[in-house]
Formats: sequence, structure tokens, C-alpha cells
Amino acid sequence: MTDIGSQIRFLNKQKFINAVKQDPNLLLTDILRLNNDIETKYPGRALEMWAEKMLNSEVSNIERVRLILKTVGKFSNIIHKPSVSANLQVKVRKIIVALFGKGSDMHQFSYIAMKLSKDDKETLVHNYNKKVSEGNRQQTIVKMSDLLKLIVASKQDDAIWQIKAAAIELSMGARIGEILMHSTFEPDPDNANNIIQNGIYKARDNQERIRSVSKPVIFLEVSEVIEIIEHIRENIGFRILTWGDRGFSESEIVNKITPQVNLRIKKIVQSSRGPLTSHDLRRIYTHVAYRLFGLNKKPHISEAAFINGVLGHDKNLLGTSISYSTFYVDFDE
Repeated sequence: MTDIGSQIRFLNKQKFINAVKQDPNLLLTDILRLNNDIETKYPGRALEMWAEKMLNSEVSNIERVRLILKTVGKFSNIIHKPSVSANLQVKVRKIIVALFGKGSDMHQFSYIAMKLSKDDKETLVHNYNKKVSEGNRQQTIVKMSDLLKLIVASKQDDAIWQIKAAAIELSMGARIGEILMHSTFEPDPDNANNIIQNGIYKARDNQERIRSVSKPVIFLEVSEVIEIIEHIRENIGFRILTWGDRGFSESEIVNKITPQVNLRIKKIVQSSRGPLTSHDLRRIYTHVAYRLFGLNKKPHISEAAFINGVLGHDKNLLGTSISYSTFYVDFDE
């Protein structure tokens, strides 16, 4: 097949996904030959679904698995969107780890079969650094009064669970997946202002995923946070179990729920750049918590190091934490 990339326009996500669902045993190259009928804006997501179906059905056929990984690798270089390609490869590699184990021969082979081109790597790093730099130089401004509106809304008797989840994320910086199912929470016996979070949702390995982090709570009392989380889980727990029984992974469940939370946040909280998202509340939490608790900490600690600690990032890697320093909350408005 000649130059697949020049033949394909990705305009309709559903057509691609439907084709995969109809015959998941098709090799991707066979699917791509149908380029006149299969057009999608989301090639990374569509290919991820295809790879997951193929890998789960072909795990006993090692050569077939190798072929699937090589196909994903080739497709990544066709997309010409470094961020999409990188995200795709990470997700497919997680499937390989789940099937064959971390450090297995197949896991190591995935790094050979799937890798970004040198140009794509340089573009990815450049774009990320540019975005973080611009965000730090010109922070997004949020009014304290808007944040308090969210907290007040979460305390109403008729408050829905999406509003409550958003308020928890703002109050202690936990991810939606951690709030709804992944982590457990308890008061810190050594600090009345802090809550202990057991379990980090996006940790790199199993040991990190069960690590505990103590962090300050803002806007709410520690006891309120724990009570609200219990209430949320009682309301949505059955739905999560049902999705789990239907084969949805933890990340897929989070992807289903987060847009619902974002929709509610946008109706209450605004910023200098417009509506906010769930993840923005996590960033805002780190900013407010640092101003309230980090500035007076002894020994003195930088904002990046403080963010690193309360969010449970790798303590030796501060780069990610700098990307959280993009918001400024106006206390005096």
C-alpha cells in the first residue's frame, strides 16, 4: 500500500470506530484501505480502541502482538501530530504492561516498535515548554468569590454529586478518579489542617499507586471532605460497578465522568480566559494552598516543590509541578 498518510482524511470519528467494532480482527492496514469510507478527527483514540481489541484477542500469538505494535508505531508517524502520537503510544504500552507485565520482553519490544521520530520529539518538547512558559508569564486570573460560589453550591441540600466532586477537587487537589474510586482518605493525626490520601491514580508503578500523601485542606473542614466523598460514592457507586462489570477500565470510567463534572464547573466558575475544567481546579488548589500554608513553611519551600509534595508527584521531578503554576487567585477583589 502506498503512502497511507496522503490518502486518508480523518473527519468522522464514528465511522472508524464502527468499522473496528464490526470486525476487530481486521488488520489496521486493511481498515486504512477503506479510507474513502473511514474518516475521523481522532485517529489516536480510534487506533487505541483497535489495538486494545486486537491485543486482548491475540495475546497468545506473540508474533501477532509484535505486528500490532509495529502497526501502531507506523501509524503514529503518519498522524503528524506529536501529542496525539505520544498519548497513543503511552496508552497502548499500558495495555502491554497489563497483559505481559512491566519489564517483560514484550514491554521492552514496545519501545522498539513504537517510538516518536526525532522531529516529533523535539516538537513535543518545544510545544510543551512554550505552553508552560506562557502560562507562567501570564497567569490566568480567578476571582475568590467565584471559587466560594462553588463551595456554597456544593453544600446545598439539593447539590448533585458532580458539584460536590468539583468542590472536593478544589479543596484538596485530588483527581476525579481518586475522589470517586481509586483513593482512600483519612484525617492526618499529626496535622488538623491536613488530610491523608492513600493511593495516587496516575502513578508510574504499582508501588507508587498505593503511596500516601498528606496535604492541607482549604475551603472545607477535613471531616466535611471525607463525609462528602462518602456521599458521592454512595450516589455513583452502583454506576461505577456497572461500568466495571461491562469491562470498562478505571481510566475509561474517569473519561466518562469528567465531562459531566466539567459541565457543572463551567456554569459556576469563570476565569480571565473563560470557563474552567476539573483539572484547572486542581491547579487552583495548589496555588491557594501554597499561599495559605506553603509561604510560611519552615524550612522555606518553593511553590514548585510544595506542589510536587501535595499532588504526590515524583519528588525528584519538579518539571510537571511548574506546569501547575499557571493560575492566580485574586483574594482582594
